[in-house]
Amino acid sequence: MPRKPSPYANRTAVRQAVENAKAAGLTVGGIEVSPSGTVRVLDASVLTQATTTDLFAQLEAKGML
Repeated sequence: MPRKPSPYANRTAVRQAVENAKAAGLTVGGIEVSPSGTVRVLDASVLTQATTTDLFAQLEAKGML
């Protein structure tokens, strides 16, 4: 019996999405691949803003850890 294809996006689709984002001037900070096959390219500036609001990072910056 043949193997069922994966619903996730393949390597070529991910690579193409990253290349297209770079060509559009986006600084790639990460990618998300969902089980439905959706590929999201995340901008590096958005990721740094989201991670600095982390409670652990805030407490560590204040020297409370």
